[in-house]
Amino acid sequence: MIIFSCNGVLIDSMRIVADTAARMFADSGVSLNAVTYEKLSDGQCVARVCREYESRTGHNFKPSFASHAYSGIIHRFETELHAVPHIGYALSWLRDPKCVFSEWPKDVIRAGLESAGLAHFFARHRVVSFHDTGFEQPFFVLGKMLGIAPSRCILVCRSPATIARATRSGLQTIGFAGHAEHSEEHERHLLAAGATAVITDMRQLKQTVVDLQQPHHTRMQAASAGWC
Repeated sequence: MIIFSCNGVLIDSMRIVADTAARMFADSGVSLNAVTYEKLSDGQCVARVCREYESRTGHNFKPSFASHAYSGIIHRFETELHAVPHIGYALSWLRDPKCVFSEWPKDVIRAGLESAGLAHFFARHRVVSFHDTGFEQPFFVLGKMLGIAPSRCILVCRSPATIARATRSGLQTIGFAGHAEHSEEHERHLLAAGATAVITDMRQLKQTVVDLQQPHHTRMQAASAGWC
């Protein structure tokens, strides 16, 4: 099973999400720009960012804040969103079962996939939100939902924090460092978090998956012979 995170991996949504959320933060009395918000969130959903910000600062957001933010993001998806470059090519050639797993609400995930023209690659029961599984041991719960062991899954993700969590759960992980302002620094963070491999272009994904699916001893022999 190939598991994809969504924001910044399948859909080129980072700028849209950060800009929309930053404007709403500003309207709620928190002054920050889109760049600052993106660093603050590290790809986390708006609701989680709000909870963590409230916990640290004592600032209180309206109960409807996150839902209004999601509505604004979905509206912008309809006219501004594109797929991450070459992800359509990668999904077309990956024959393994595929799943989307994100902490974003399912309606936001589905809206993003549809707006980017990627929804047909994923069956509805394979678009899963952390909101369905809970935030504790999410990859263990996902494995039970899909009936597959974590050790047989590969996660493709751009967040070092999520890479670290997945690695601890026994998944192999591919960090995506493309489309980042500081891709070399991002690549180092992904590797430090435990990524099994890092790519910077989705055209590299198919071969990377094939390499990771080789038996361990075969990979070691290939590396020793200079094939990898």
